[in-house]
Amino acid sequence: MSSTNFSVTREVVQEIRAGNVEAFDFLFGRFREKLLVCCELSMGLRLKQKIDPEDVLQETYAEAYRLFETFSPGEPGSFYRWLAAIATNRIRNLHRHYFETEKRGGAQEVSLDGNREEDGPGAFEPTPGPAVGVTDDGPTPSRILMNREAVDYLVSLIEALPQELREVIRVRVYEGRTVEAAAKLLDVNKDTVTQRMFKALKILEAQRLASERSRG
Repeated sequence: MSSTNFSVTREVVQEIRAGNVEAFDFLFGRFREKLLVCCELSMGLRLKQKIDPEDVLQETYAEAYRLFETFSPGEPGSFYRWLAAIATNRIRNLHRHYFETEKRGGAQEVSLDGNREEDGPGAFEPTPGPAVGVTDDGPTPSRILMNREAVDYLVSLIEALPQELREVIRVRVYEGRTVEAAAKLLDVNKDTVTQRMFKALKILEAQRLASERSRG
């Protein structure tokens, strides 16, 4: 996120806290497609057979609005990282609800907490990644369709990567983790994280160019 966009985000946060509900829709909408990719990549096929990623996105919207007073603007990218933390925490709870309770033969609801204290301070940072149709304008039906098609296309490219590359893209780009936090999560050293990121992005760019040539 650029410094200009960061200043806009801080201004919008102030408007929301002054009671402007539409400002929250505007702010959330700026990250909707990237957050949807995060949900798609984090859920896995089994969970997506139980619940649609769009539903998880809507639940994240509702929870983020409910918890907004707990959000404290920090460095650039802090709002997206906060949203991603809520979404991935929700996904973890859904995995527990659908799959861990299956082993016990029951379906007990689990609580949702938007905090990620186990990640520790500074575990997330803004990371350059593929941009997918994020605009500051309100969504129209045609734009929503276009953006969803772009999301589906990008997810298909990422899911075609080898698992080790797919995972580093997910945690670095779409969860916004630092190199150090990603290395700890993936149980590799920091150089390996950097090398895998470079390789993954190089493959994705080659696939994008090949797709453009085939359409041309």
